[in-house]
Amino acid sequence: MALESQVLNLNKGLVNFTHDIEKAGGENISVCYQCGTCTGGCPQGRRNALRTRKIMRMVS
Repeated sequence: MALESQVLNLNKGLVNFTHDIEKAGGENISVCYQCGTCTGGCPQGRRNALRTRKIMRMVS
């Protein structure tokens, strides 16, 4: 799987954030139950002050 170069903007608020993630290939984000599978291999996770799991908790 190739890494996407699209950036999702958190500054615009969380209103459309869930839809943006699904549109970018996150499939059905509403079924996320915080298992950590996606965050363990996330290349952005170590470079971002907001960890991927925290972002997922914010939108679910």
